[in-house]
Amino acid sequence: MNRRSGILSRANTPIELTSLLDVIFLILFVVMLANKLTAANMVAQSTQLAQEAQAELVRTKTELETARKDLFTVQNNLSTYEGRVDMYEHFDVYAALVNVYVTYSHDNIREREIHVSGPDLEPEPLKFNENSENAAWNRLEKCLKEYIEKKAEESIPVIISYNREDILNRDEIKLSGMISSLQKTYTNLYHK
Repeated sequence: MNRRSGILSRANTPIELTSLLDVIFLILFVVMLANKLTAANMVAQSTQLAQEAQAELVRTKTELETARKDLFTVQNNLSTYEGRVDMYEHFDVYAALVNVYVTYSHDNIREREIHVSGPDLEPEPLKFNENSENAAWNRLEKCLKEYIEKKAEESIPVIISYNREDILNRDEIKLSGMISSLQKTYTNLYHK
């Protein structure tokens, strides 16, 4: 072999190594360049993923801060509501709310009922028709007078409300007049 010429001879056949080495170096260069490009792509993808993760982290921190503020607001509202619930649970100590509902059947407006509800006040519904109307209204008035007097002794105001829907006009006039009359007699009676 002659080192200067780059020719190898074997069995008297000359082999040219220079062009083979050129091809090998070219392949090696392409492989290294591909690896470098792949590494650059991976770095770019990693950088992009890192930026996306950073942006997601910022969004998550913002959402967490908003959630913390909302939680603080909810906790404040909860303590306020707990105080209100406690007051409402014991509201009968401060005032007595009485609801009077005068209802009728759409099929037969002559048959009507009076329902009364309030703290310590749950009488049976007063059913009446045009024949027993005066007796029913007198029983309601007596029931309300006794209740208002009892609450007056306890220094508790009584607040009466009644339904303004599904009530006959004549019943509403009768009930409104009764409440107005009772208000003139009892100073602890209020109408809502």
